[in-house]
Amino acid sequence: FFKQKTAYEIYQCDWSSDVCSSDLKSGTWEQLGGMERQVMAGFGQAMAQARPTPSAAEAERLAKLISRAYATAALRSTAVQVVMAHLDERHLPAIVQWYDSATGRAITRLEEQSSAASSNEDPGALASRGMDILQKSSEHRRQLIADLVRETRAAGGLVEMTLNVALAIQRGVLASNPDAPGVTAAELRAALEQQRPAMLQAYERIARASYALMYEALSDAELEQYVAFCKSPAGAHFVAVSLLALDRVLSTASEELGKNLAGVKDQAHTDRKSTRLNSSHTDISRMPSSA
Repeated sequence: FFKQKTAYEIYQCDWSSDVCSSDLKSGTWEQLGGMERQVMAGFGQAMAQARPTPSAAEAERLAKLISRAYATAALRSTAVQVVMAHLDERHLPAIVQWYDSATGRAITRLEEQSSAASSNEDPGALASRGMDILQKSSEHRRQLIADLVRETRAAGGLVEMTLNVALAIQRGVLASNPDAPGVTAAELRAALEQQRPAMLQAYERIARASYALMYEALSDAELEQYVAFCKSPAGAHFVAVSLLALDRVLSTASEELGKNLAGVKDQAHTDRKSTRLNSSHTDISRMPSSA
């Protein structure tokens, strides 16, 4: 799920220096860089459908808080801290050897190209292309893709991202209009958790199509090497640490957003109360005198 050249660059860093965070340019950073955009896009759609429609001031206030909680620099900083805290240095030589190999470097280039394409092209069109490539692939290659999706636990990472984005959007909607009826964030989380098995199946298909497109230029032999690395102790460890970093990043951003939204919710209540009072005063002033 993460583009894992990150490990090679961490190995080259001074582990005691904050410079390490600025040296990590690829992999995880590409994924985290799109989180703010995803949450903001979903929030915009939700605001357009909300009834009553939030004021422009409320929407702007919430957008700023979402942008702050999911700011790329903050997400990346959290990821660096988690990876540095949990990556076992005993595995670093094997990880670096893999990503410094010809196949490892080729995979990194393809992943970086895929990140750039996903920012500029329609996701539906990309998914369709990936599915078409997968269907035309040999049975052996389809199995390699399935193995890679399983070993990198890509579907699980996608589900966690989806859950987090959905909850962040719901929190924003509730904060903008606290008096409106609707499910709470906790109720939404429970409902989404019930759908997790179905979401995992769906995202596994999506991940397979994505991998088929991303790694189209690799030979079967190179894919076999990649699967073998992911199954190795070092590769499995790095996948686990990457997913832990993703989980911590998303939970930290969600907590930050929830904490900041509490103030917005209070402000929304105050604004609505003030509006109702002003409206009442206006109505009273318009009443005819009994004199």
